[in-house]
Amino acid sequence: MKIDFIRTRTFFLTLLLSVSSHFITCVSWAQEKHPHDTTYVQAFEDRLLIAPFVSTRDFDVYMKPAGQEEDLVQFHPNVSNVFGFQTVYKTLALKVGFRLPIEDFESRNYGNTRYFDLNINIVKPKFLIEGTIKDYRGMVDLKSSEYAPPKEYYIRSDLRANYLFLNYIHIFNNKEFSYRSAFLFREKQLKSAGSFLAMASISRFAMSADSAFLPVERKENFEQIASLEEFNAPAIGLGGGYGQTFVLGDFFIGLSGILAIEFKNMTYQLAATNESLRDPQSSLFMDFRLSLGYHQPRWVIGIVGQSDTNFFRISTVDGRTIYTDFSLYVGWRMRPPKFLKKVEKVNPFR
Repeated sequence: MKIDFIRTRTFFLTLLLSVSSHFITCVSWAQEKHPHDTTYVQAFEDRLLIAPFVSTRDFDVYMKPAGQEEDLVQFHPNVSNVFGFQTVYKTLALKVGFRLPIEDFESRNYGNTRYFDLNINIVKPKFLIEGTIKDYRGMVDLKSSEYAPPKEYYIRSDLRANYLFLNYIHIFNNKEFSYRSAFLFREKQLKSAGSFLAMASISRFAMSADSAFLPVERKENFEQIASLEEFNAPAIGLGGGYGQTFVLGDFFIGLSGILAIEFKNMTYQLAATNESLRDPQSSLFMDFRLSLGYHQPRWVIGIVGQSDTNFFRISTVDGRTIYTDFSLYVGWRMRPPKFLKKVEKVNPFR
């Protein structure tokens, strides 16, 4: 059974909007009772933030036999440098990235990757709902040098990786600490503060190809799943952590770390037998973020780094994904156009 990525993407966006709308309706009364302390956080309520960015991103899928220390495959999309923009108005934040052109040398060695990245946030003082879609088609095994001839790489243009997640992050000390200041620049943190965080998530990670995608040279190492053609790992997760912003004048450093346990309903299909197998499991998920920059009422310049690590298992094979993103933003605050104010009047998230 092949994975329908387009239908999944549409379903995920619908789920994001419906769940978020219902949840915010249920807790909106609490927001009025827990405003920011204005000596700690400066809000820019009637301003639209537009922040173009450039970023360096990596997404890697590692796999190895269980119990072995060294990874045997490292699937990697040929996407490194990304240009995009982030807009934040009231409670909504939208971030879209586009791959920058790659050199012919990289294309010949590592192949071409079709890439889609969309991030939608619903940001309130006391919580953040974060929805993300990442889709890659065309990947290379960076471990090819260990089994392929020199300067040759195992490239699969049909190999697709799709990562969807919907996170709810609860900020306990929202009076003094602004998560959306540290990582979205929605407002300005005036004094150093921190808060414990709680997270609940719904996610899905999947990979598929037109045929078995593990390198033939690694067949003996992967044994039972040597003919792996696709896998699909929907999950729910619960976890917690801490966030902190250090302020020195108009300069700031933001830190956040969350550790969660995910419960996955892993399914996978083998090309050799056309079997569809199931392997329920639990695993760790880690999310770390760092920001630093300079904040003024009308503009902001900042760097935001993010690193996510997700573990999984397929039969006797251990795997993990690592996503890293370092982005440079230059943002301006301006009066929103009139049509945004009209939209805000009917915005269920306001």
